[in-house]
Amino acid sequence: MDFSLADAAELPYPSESFDLILAFTLLSSIVEAGARRAAASEILRVLRPGGTLMIYDFWVNPRNPDVRPLGRSEVRRLFAGCAFDWRRVTLAPPLLRLLAPLAFGGWLACHLLEKLPFLCTHFLVAVTKGRT
Repeated sequence: MDFSLADAAELPYPSESFDLILAFTLLSSIVEAGARRAAASEILRVLRPGGTLMIYDFWVNPRNPDVRPLGRSEVRRLFAGCAFDWRRVTLAPPLLRLLAPLAFGGWLACHLLEKLPFLCTHFLVAVTKGRT
């Protein structure tokens, strides 16, 4: 495995060189719309046709001015021409903080409440690049 530090808007890799790319809270951390589009474009450039981008990010505002939530419609625009498989995940952190300390009962409550999509603040989406 090789790790690199690079600007998401100018990735130092050849086109179509990755089968799998992970973007965990990456796009919500890029608050400027143009920079977000540039990063998405670069991700698509280096992803092979048929390759998968896994995005884990939040769709509600976590009350942090340094990030910007990411909605489904924006993901679809950023990765137009791709296929999407969505899952809502991660129980709202305020509920987790309230319930988790309650030993086994807290774990069980969190596990059950996480089954209700409207209580989940994040999504996990597999974005599969179409063949070009």
